[in-house]
Amino acid sequence: MSTVSKAKAKAKDLESASRPIPVKTPFWTRGKRNCCIACCLFLVLLLGGGIPVFIFIGHPVLAGALLYGAELSFQSLNITSPQNDTLDLGFHIKVSNTGPFSADVSFPNDVNMFWTSTAASDPTEKHLLAFKMSPFSLSGGVGEIDQLLTTSVTIVDTPSFSLFLHTIATASSFTWRLRGNATITSLLVTSPDRVMDKSVTLTGFKSFSTGVVVKPGDMNVTSGNTVTMTVTIPNPSILTIELPDIAFDLSVPNPSNTSQRVPVGTARVTPGTRTFLNTPEARLPLTVSLTSPGGA
Repeated sequence: MSTVSKAKAKAKDLESASRPIPVKTPFWTRGKRNCCIACCLFLVLLLGGGIPVFIFIGHPVLAGALLYGAELSFQSLNITSPQNDTLDLGFHIKVSNTGPFSADVSFPNDVNMFWTSTAASDPTEKHLLAFKMSPFSLSGGVGEIDQLLTTSVTIVDTPSFSLFLHTIATASSFTWRLRGNATITSLLVTSPDRVMDKSVTLTGFKSFSTGVVVKPGDMNVTSGNTVTMTVTIPNPSILTIELPDIAFDLSVPNPSNTSQRVPVGTARVTPGTRTFLNTPEARLPLTVSLTSPGGA
């Protein structure tokens, strides 16, 4: 090797020896480690405070909003075996507009049913029934309540319930208010004592007063002034109802004054009759007693 080449090699070696060796910086520096610890502590504090806030404040509000916005629609309603203070009750209700969360709803105590009389003399709300409502589930904003026939539903106010039965025979609609405390389980959290207070309007039997038909062969005259007949009611309500002993007053137009009517007797629903079926036409058997000369 020439002298020049040796000199260049020696100079290169000296340059490499004088260059500082780079030092690798570790990933977990003190700053990064402190930052990670701070984030973990913040997450623990957030969860430790946020979960109780959600359980005790957020979820009850969510559950209450679920019931508040819910819409109830009766698909069928059965009232049978009415006694002095009890009856059998069954219905099917569609529930909608309950929000995006799935939930299970149950009622640990009785649900109360109220009805407001349309009579001008007493337009107050009546507490008619108290009963156990079946639990139901909600998903995708909808659900269904299948209330199997519940025996021994309590009639809270017997005179008002009798008035209610008389009223729906000629009313185009009637409104029930259902109120009770519900327990709602959603998002793995349960909130008790959420108030359900919903008003539901159902169709009545307005055709009873305007469209009742006595078909040929549906009237029979028995001994004395007693007549049995079966009246046909077109397009009845969704109700299936077994009426107690209810009497209807009968009258005919006054020949001398057509604006007046003359009472001629009474018509009673045949005891044990289950009528107002959800069919195109409902048939109601009546026993008629003619008590005045106008009906002779």
